[in-house]
Amino acid sequence: MRKIFFPAVSWLIVFSLFLAPLGFRAHVVSAQTPPGRELREVPREVVEAFKDGMTVEEFLSRYDGPIPAALWNVADEPVSVIVEMEKPALSKRMAAGGTGTPMRSTEQKQYAAGLKQAQAPLVAAVQARGGSVLGQYTRVYNGVLVRINAREINALRQIAGVKAVHRAPRHKIDLTASVPLIGAPNVWNAVPAGYNGSGVRIAVIDTGIDYTHASFGGPGTPSAYAGNNPRIVEAGSFPTAKVIGGYDFAGTNYDASNPMAAIPVPDPDPLDENGHGTHVASIAAGLEVKDGSNVLVGAGVAPGASLIALKVFGASGSTDLVINALEWAMDPNGDGDLSDRVDVINMSLGSVWGVASADDPEQVALNLISSLGTVVVTSAGNEGNRSYITGAPAVADAAISVAATTTGFVTMPRIQYNNGADQAPYQPGNPFEPALTATLIDVDAVDGDSATGELCATGGVSSGALSGAVALIQRGGCTFEEKINNAAALGASGAIIYNQAGVSDEFISMVTGTATLPAGHTLRSYGLILKGYHSTVVTMGPDSQLVVFPSGSPDVPASFTSRGPRGYDSKLKPELSAPGVSIFAAAMGSGKSGISMSGTSMAAPHVTGAAALIRQAHPGWNPEKVKAALMSTAVDAGGEVPLTGAGRVDAEAAVFTKTLATGDPDLV
Repeated sequence: MRKIFFPAVSWLIVFSLFLAPLGFRAHVVSAQTPPGRELREVPREVVEAFKDGMTVEEFLSRYDGPIPAALWNVADEPVSVIVEMEKPALSKRMAAGGTGTPMRSTEQKQYAAGLKQAQAPLVAAVQARGGSVLGQYTRVYNGVLVRINAREINALRQIAGVKAVHRAPRHKIDLTASVPLIGAPNVWNAVPAGYNGSGVRIAVIDTGIDYTHASFGGPGTPSAYAGNNPRIVEAGSFPTAKVIGGYDFAGTNYDASNPMAAIPVPDPDPLDENGHGTHVASIAAGLEVKDGSNVLVGAGVAPGASLIALKVFGASGSTDLVINALEWAMDPNGDGDLSDRVDVINMSLGSVWGVASADDPEQVALNLISSLGTVVVTSAGNEGNRSYITGAPAVADAAISVAATTTGFVTMPRIQYNNGADQAPYQPGNPFEPALTATLIDVDAVDGDSATGELCATGGVSSGALSGAVALIQRGGCTFEEKINNAAALGASGAIIYNQAGVSDEFISMVTGTATLPAGHTLRSYGLILKGYHSTVVTMGPDSQLVVFPSGSPDVPASFTSRGPRGYDSKLKPELSAPGVSIFAAAMGSGKSGISMSGTSMAAPHVTGAAALIRQAHPGWNPEKVKAALMSTAVDAGGEVPLTGAGRVDAEAAVFTKTLATGDPDLV
């Protein structure tokens, strides 16, 4: 993203997300002619507050002017902002004073229609100035999502009814063992009455859902997915009995971070084209998938719940369409009456460092959504154990922010060695389908005395040493793509890469790029064992045959999970933890298979599913009570409170608790 450089000084001013927006409002200047180049043209408060720089978009979304000279050359670049209108959103009107005072259906519809009508002058002005309207909000926020040249923002501020302009929040897409760990099966099978989420509707705001997968009651064949056009709804394909609704707000090629693809092309089909949303939805509420007596994919936490797929990402990239989806979730039939709003929302997405203040549009929207009775669950982020780095939207007051912990198990395909007597797990990179049986060659043994087995070059490897072999390669020194391509160039038939010393010994999802050679990743502990079987025959895979392996202790905070508290006021975030390391759930496009993924994206849907079980068991509980039940019954996750919150979720204890302890709303 472009940065502001001020030529009259020798240092760079870079925006810090720790700082709340300043109260300063400079006088408005004409955008027709550029100002001079003196430092005084930049508000003194800006110079003093921002120590390392900020983007053009960030500056213009916070200040009326004057426009610094350093901005002038980039003022014609398009930016995405949310223009906030003066009147309260429908949700705020309905929850006036926090009492939840009911509005009749006709009153809701009339009020929402009035808000949209009042936005008409703004919409017309945006279009007249060459901009695009990407969303109009009335239900959870009163505002308009706009894509427009930066120099036009000050003019939008002057339109009657406009309250403020905010930078559009932008996000990225930060079971057979984990579901029993949190006690969900005990809730399903409880006597005299169990709960599986039946009657509860979960909206998954993500990359969509592969509703053709057997985990969601689909045909369960790869051909069903391959034959489904993600831009249209084929007759009889969607909605389904499990995925009862949804919408694609983005389109295949949408990417908010790419100026050439930042305009969404929505369509009615929320079919997943990335895989992330499918995995998340399967954890929250997927069905068990079996092949005879063999479980291929375990049931999600609330397998009786219904799912709604709200697709805000394209096939790759980032998004600023989250409020579009929140509006839909609060009024699925679009009639202006919010009585059909969903019960639980899962948001396994985020941006680093949270937000600068409680006025952020998504924070406002999520708090209003919760005030009307919908539970919101978000992932804390994957930026590691650094204070205050928990992301947005997880920092919203009403959101249940979820950190990631270990399960003590991983469900993965296997490497068979020692004449088939022993086995080790691997995380697939490029698939081993069908299984591959070949001689294992430790690259460290054949690449020369001075090399380290990393295979970042091919010159030192003995001629023919890897021909037809499975290459055992140490991580580090170069990319996975380079290592795998080098193995292929030397004639290998497959590759297994293990962690080097000095890094956290965890499974990771390799980015293989252009490499096509079958390849997988394993832990250093297993890699060192396999080194002892150099020049012996091993069998890799197939990826579809899975084994549950022990993997350290349960309830240990994941190395990647983001640490709180909230940046602008040190309020407790995250509130809870859940399993998020090597979680096995449905794999997009596979029909019946699964895949392991790690991240707080996988932790959040465990809590979402638990919230669905609570909503079924206690339909009268509001989101505050649901959060209280989850937090007060959590298991100590072995980490500090700013890292793991109250602890690891225990669905059974939360559903059947007899005591609720609510926290101070200014702290929790």
